[in-house]
Amino acid sequence: MIFVQKLYQLNNTKTGNGKIADAYKKRALNYHNVFDPELQFVRARMSVGDWKSPFRLLNTYGESFIERNSWNYSFYVPHGAKDLIKQTGGDKQFTERLDSIFTMHLPDEFFEHTEDVTCEGIMGNYVHGNEPSHHIAYFYAWTGQPWKTHYWVREIMNRMYQNSMDELCGNDDCGQMYA
Repeated sequence: MIFVQKLYQLNNTKTGNGKIADAYKKRALNYHNVFDPELQFVRARMSVGDWKSPFRLLNTYGESFIERNSWNYSFYVPHGAKDLIKQTGGDKQFTERLDSIFTMHLPDEFFEHTEDVTCEGIMGNYVHGNEPSHHIAYFYAWTGQPWKTHYWVREIMNRMYQNSMDELCGNDDCGQMYA
């Protein structure tokens, strides 16, 4: 949201064209359309608007997610940390959720049918072997416990990057994991 707010200010002050900024500002909150406020996780919707059922938060296959699960995709709002924290019940609950994603156990059954998700790329339920999760550890910077960003980034570096033939823990689609 900070990026979107800056874009909004830029378009209004520099070009005088707020229409473009308004469109991006609205799009930035589109994740609300798939955020189930009762579960406080993102979830697939059917074409008529009903939530997909049955639904399993930990599945990486068959839940309309690719190479991650609802837990991981629920953090996929890198542009709107403050809004996401609010949506998930505030700072304390959000921090507990961050702690949980790195420490909970994800049984193999939840990712065994997913091509690019393997044990080597998982820490708890955090899927580092797939690039769209790489920002999750940095969310602590928006909470009352920003030091945990340093802790988890170091843990990720130590566990996921080795000086060996199998140095990468997933699919390096665009070079982000090497970077």
